[in-house]
Amino acid sequence: LYGYGAYGHATPAAFSANRLSLVDRGFVFAIAHVRGGTDKGWAWYENGKLPHKPNTFSDFIACGRKLIEDGFTEQGRIVAQGGSAGGMLMGAIANMAPELFAGVIADVPFVDVINTMLDKDLPLTPPEWLEWGNPIEDATAFRTMLSYSPYDNVGAKRYPPILALAGLTDPRVTY
Repeated sequence: LYGYGAYGHATPAAFSANRLSLVDRGFVFAIAHVRGGTDKGWAWYENGKLPHKPNTFSDFIACGRKLIEDGFTEQGRIVAQGGSAGGMLMGAIANMAPELFAGVIADVPFVDVINTMLDKDLPLTPPEWLEWGNPIEDATAFRTMLSYSPYDNVGAKRYPPILALAGLTDPRVTY
């Protein structure tokens, strides 16, 4: 189950030879068109950013549950994948519904939301406030971010195996 859900990016259902290889082996590949992207229009994007960001995570979890309900898979057999802001989605859903997933693949995940958004000296932080909110000046934005920030919500519970891939010199998502 693939997801992104940020910056108004629409995720096309495009052909991929890599996916075809999985499907030929009996896998089901699904794309979760969660709020935060523009897959269903501008309002869909607006309802997945700033104070509405938690909708992105609940949408992804709902997509996983729908795949189970419709008989495509079973609880604990879904592998979730996303990168960058979609990697934050992976961290959030691993915290919120770990029982759904057999594994999580997080490509260059943005998981330390609070510390990053509180550091105005990072070159990409001020422009990112348009997407996530400014926790320095807005207590509601801080509380919202704290509710989903993967790093800040790790708990003493059973997690699925997680493959996190990072770039040592990535200027957008620091290691």
